[in-house]
Amino acid sequence: MKTLASRCSAAVIILVVWASVCAAQQMDRLVDWQPVGAASSKTNVAAVEIVGIRINEAHVTMGKPFAADEDWLDKLTFRIRNTSDKTISAFWFKVAFPETDLPNGGYAGIGILFDAKKSSDQGKRISPGGEMDVPLAVGLLMALRHSPHRLPGTTQLTKLNLYSWFVAFEDGSNVTGTSLRKP
Repeated sequence: MKTLASRCSAAVIILVVWASVCAAQQMDRLVDWQPVGAASSKTNVAAVEIVGIRINEAHVTMGKPFAADEDWLDKLTFRIRNTSDKTISAFWFKVAFPETDLPNGGYAGIGILFDAKKSSDQGKRISPGGEMDVPLAVGLLMALRHSPHRLPGTTQLTKLNLYSWFVAFEDGSNVTGTSLRKP
């Protein structure tokens, strides 16, 4: 009987330790908009809109914390919609990490680029009303993780803000905005 009780106790201890290790890997994360003043948000011209955010297949709601593993950025994908009446041949937007600090002020970040002239995007276009999934670039994430601009004591990036954008159209025109948030 003692042996059975010892085994059950050991199994419970193992389960508790395993559950705490699994829980420790999950942290609250946040994807949010760039803080934008009212004057600058009124100048936006609608061209692209973020209509979905996923970590693997789990949907993320902008501005609401969610639990995710340390590698959440490697699995982050934005769903972009062309809200203009022209075909998009390229776009760029920036994501910044408010837990980082640059010597001249601001935050470290990376650009997300789609360009029909790049070999990986060759020939792709986004027609009016069309949508495209755009992941963060793993190589850029690796460079950022090894950047000297990390705040002391920050072991993981848990927050991401969406910043300015640029869209180029197939007809050669382009538009720039200060935020991807709808005015």
